[in-house]
Formats: sequence, C-alpha cells, structure tokens
Amino acid sequence: DSKDDLPVAHSQAGSSRHYPKGSIVLDMLRNAAGGDVAYQKVVHQYLKKYAFKHVDTHLFELAFMETLGLNLDWFFDQWIYRGGFPHFDVSYQTTGKKTFLYVNQIQEKTATISNFKVTIPVAIHYENGKVQDTILQIDSSQHIFELAHQYASNVAFVLFDKGNTCYKKVTFKKDTKELLLQAQFAENMIDRFEALKALETVELDEKREVLIKQFSKENFYACKANIVKQLANDEHASSEKFRSLAIKDPSLEVRKMLIEQVDEIPAKQLKSFMVLLNDSSYSIVATALEKLSLLYPEKTSEFLLICKKDIEENQLLAISANTILAKQGSKDALNVLVDFVSNSFEFRTRIKAIESLEKLAYEGADYKTQLLLASVHFNRRLANIARRQLEIMTESDDEKAILKSIIGKQTFNKNEEKLLKILTDKVTLYE
Repeated sequence: DSKDDLPVAHSQAGSSRHYPKGSIVLDMLRNAAGGDVAYQKVVHQYLKKYAFKHVDTHLFELAFMETLGLNLDWFFDQWIYRGGFPHFDVSYQTTGKKTFLYVNQIQEKTATISNFKVTIPVAIHYENGKVQDTILQIDSSQHIFELAHQYASNVAFVLFDKGNTCYKKVTFKKDTKELLLQAQFAENMIDRFEALKALETVELDEKREVLIKQFSKENFYACKANIVKQLANDEHASSEKFRSLAIKDPSLEVRKMLIEQVDEIPAKQLKSFMVLLNDSSYSIVATALEKLSLLYPEKTSEFLLICKKDIEENQLLAISANTILAKQGSKDALNVLVDFVSNSFEFRTRIKAIESLEKLAYEGADYKTQLLLASVHFNRRLANIARRQLEIMTESDDEKAILKSIIGKQTFNKNEEKLLKILTDKVTLYE
C-alpha cells in the first residue's frame, strides 16, 4: 500500500499485499462477523458446501449472508474491492470528569478511496491503574467523542485501537511520560511495543531507568529486543550491567539484537560476549564471530577455534568464518567462498556466499563462472542475485570479452538458454 492504492482483489495487487494485508483483513472480518464462534461457523459451512470446487471472493461473501443472515457488502467493498487504508489523526483533551477524543480521517480521498467505516476499541488508562474500555464507530471525516470518566483518577494515557485490530495508519502525538507509562502498563504487547518504538527518539536520561525496569518484567521478545536496541551503546553503568543480563536472555531475538547493535565492547566485557560464540543459534554465532573479529582482529584465531565444531557443521557459519579470513588476506578462504557459489550447494548457501563475495569486491574469473551457472538456475532468487552481480561486473569491453569466453566454455539446455539471453541482453553482450 505504500507504493500504490490497488485493492486486494486486483490482479496486480501482488503477494506482499495479498498475504500481509489479506491476513489482517481476514482478522478484521472475524470481528465484523461477530467474533470467533460466528466466523468459524461460516468457514465450516463454506468449506463443506464448496469442497473440491472452484470458488471466488463473492461466494465467500455470500456465505456470511447464508449462514448468519449478515450483509457484509460494505466490508468487502472497502477492504477487498477498494484500495488504500484509513489514516487517523488522533488527539484528546481531558476536562474535569470527561475526556474528549478527536478523530479525523486524513487519507487522500480518490475515486476508489473514501472515508472508512471501522469499529475501534479505545482504552483510557488512569493513574490509579484502572482501565476504561469503550468501542467507537467511525465512518466520517471528523468525530468528537465525549467519554465520561468511570474512575476518580487522572488520565495516564489513552490507547486508540487497543490491540491493533484495524489496518490503518495513526498520527497520535504523546509526550514522554505517556509513552513510558504505556510501555509499562498497556495490556497488549503490541501497544507496549508501539510505545517503545516511539521512545527511540527520546534522550537516554529520560527513559533509561524505566526501560531497564521494564526489561526485567517484559515477557514478549520483540519488546525486550527493542529495549536492547535502545540501550546497546549506552555508556551508563546501569546499562552496562543490563547488557550482561541481555547476553543470557532466553530469547534468541534479544541476544541477536544485542550483538547486532553494540558498536563497542570494552575489554572487561569481552569474555561475557564471547559466550555468544557457543550460542544455540548458528545465526547468533555467525553475528558474534563477525562482530568480535571486527572489534578484536588480533583474537580472530581464538574466536574461530571456539566455534570450530559449529563451522564444520553449518555451511552458513562457514561462509561467515571464511569471509572474515578473506578480509584478512586469505586466498584459500576466497577459494572456499567461490566454491560455495557452485552447483554443489543449495540456493540459500549460494546466495549467502554471493553476498559475502560482493562485500569483498571479488571479481575473479573463477567466481564469474559460478555466477554464470547460478544466473541460469531455475530458482529465481538465486538467478536474480547472480545476474545482478554479473551485470555490475560486465560494463567495459574487456569485461564483456571475459564473459563471452566463459559462456563459450559452457553448455546450456533450452530453459537455461532463455535465462542466459536475459543476461546477455541486459549487458548488451552481442550487439
């Protein structure tokens, strides 16, 4: 939706719209149908009626009418057959025993995008810990909702679309105090995560204490990882102690965030970080190996020895290890990386090796030969990245002559010849 306003039902909508947006719309449809029980009843009858038959979206829509007597034309029209999404500008003002919530739909209106009709859950959180939930019906450009307070306490913060139930964009400015309270006390992890994301631009001194405290009680890995992201390079003593705890966190996403984000590792903390070289995740081992070797190149041999067994067992980790050695001048490591691009390995390994050799700016003829074979592979991901690399390496007449020579030494089947023509046309090899 960031590129164009094509509807989900459009033939050119693309898988990036069909799957992510489509899944959210189905979840919203469940709510529009009346909840899980009603939705599952419709799905059960739909699957039973059309088992082993061709179906389309219209028949699915009719199933809600036939099963529940529910007309959802409006829902399918705005979410399936029309494009775009609502953009809400939200603010609130508390006066006495009432909160006034101002909601405007500010998305650009076009022939296919108008005001959206949505049901939005709102929660008023009070300083005494109480929560007031309400449901708002929104269908026009401007709304002012008058919400009478149910509790005798000051408002701490307000959640618009509690739990992120609607596909939308929201502009809702909150001060640091509100965001810190939301990050600690919002019931749903997505609401806490959104507050943490908004806090990324806030000065460390204003948030450090709360973030460290929240990390210790947070149970969702994405929230914990975001806290690590914000404190990874904080020089304060409390954050240094915090990082020692994050290294041992049970969530691999948290441990990986730390080693990815940290820019410097003091010598006194090096042993603590070296624990990650024996991590249960190969991905974390690879990242730790790369980061530690970058910061302490003189200890590279020691780091490689620690994870030697893992390097022998995992090809992606072996690529990381040989990339480090190649940066330090090892020709043998370069040869190993080139071999990883060959047909002897599956496509993910080959792609990883190509990405590593690109960073090393290697353009040897042996590598170009393996790239050529990869560029005519039936796996499109592999073929596309190999073709792009060859295009970059084949600009001058001399480079074109080398590629012609390499092509002349190979044999191709009909399908490979079609893919080869894409490359030769792109680099104007045969004019």
